[in-house]
Amino acid sequence: MSRDHHATTETEKSRKEKKEKKDRKERKAAAAIPTGQEMIIVNVNDRLGTKSAIPCLPADTVGQLKLMVAARIGREPGQIMLKRQGERPFKDHITLEDYGISNGVQLDLEVDTGD
Repeated sequence: MSRDHHATTETEKSRKEKKEKKDRKERKAAAAIPTGQEMIIVNVNDRLGTKSAIPCLPADTVGQLKLMVAARIGREPGQIMLKRQGERPFKDHITLEDYGISNGVQLDLEVDTGD
């Protein structure tokens, strides 16, 4: 067997291994989304004139929603409180579905600056 043929075979093997790894990752990601759940849009109002539409799943927890909001507004998730107008802040471990949050619902955002 020539040297070039051996190198080509090794390259083909590594390509196949990489493709298999990628396929496994994609299957895991697809399995992470519960079947039968459609994405919803939650509107988050900072009460200073800015509203953000955050796509998420009803099965997401409030903590997961806070992570997405934090990434959007550039704050730490621990500084964020989400609530309905006139209600107590939501708890991080409870799902959006459990709170009755569905597509198009608006939540108020309060930022705890530590003052």
